[in-house]
Amino acid sequence: MASTPYIAFTEFVSRADRALTGWSGFREHVRSGARAMAELTGEPLPRSLDPRLAPLTADTGGGAGAGAGAGAASGGAAGGPITAGIWRLLALNNREIARSLFLYESVGAASAHVRKLQQSEADLEVHLIRGPVSMQHGWYATLNSVAVMSCGRWYPAAGLCHESASYSVTALRTAQVASDVAPSAARKLTARAAAHVRTRDGVGASAGGPGVGVGVGAKT
Repeated sequence: MASTPYIAFTEFVSRADRALTGWSGFREHVRSGARAMAELTGEPLPRSLDPRLAPLTADTGGGAGAGAGAGAASGGAAGGPITAGIWRLLALNNREIARSLFLYESVGAASAHVRKLQQSEADLEVHLIRGPVSMQHGWYATLNSVAVMSCGRWYPAAGLCHESASYSVTALRTAQVASDVAPSAARKLTARAAAHVRTRDGVGASAGGPGVGVGVGAKT
């Protein structure tokens, strides 16, 4: 068990990665919840650094703070190769309690941005939302009207959700930033397949494979 909350990174090398699909799907539910709450309260939706990547607003003109570390992931058509990363905030029991709302162009960009967020913890504003299913509660946080992070799961009660949001924002400030990268499942399979081919062809399996060693001390 970790001795302090920490921030972990995940790197993706394919748009078809199931972990990336799951993260994107959850983010879309957060987006829908934010829209519904904005309609209910009559308040405007917060802007995002890049609406193509973290669309918590229908504005396509680029939000405030553009270029502050979250950029477009490289790659082409859906299912094609990319280089991208996200960050996640984990509690002492290693359970994810918050995550980035951006798909960063690299793990390095994700690390740089989350460090800036740590320094601005006091200025983060929490917004409570409803999930896609009845009795689901969640939250997201903004910095200078820019949506930057959200809950990592839905909660069965509003009070529990509020407690988690408060804890997450506080934990962000003191969380230890991981120095390595957690490869996605697709990346692990790619590395294993490459190692198998090298072994079959008589090449040492210790040679670097696709997607290995990218960013901040990646592991296979």
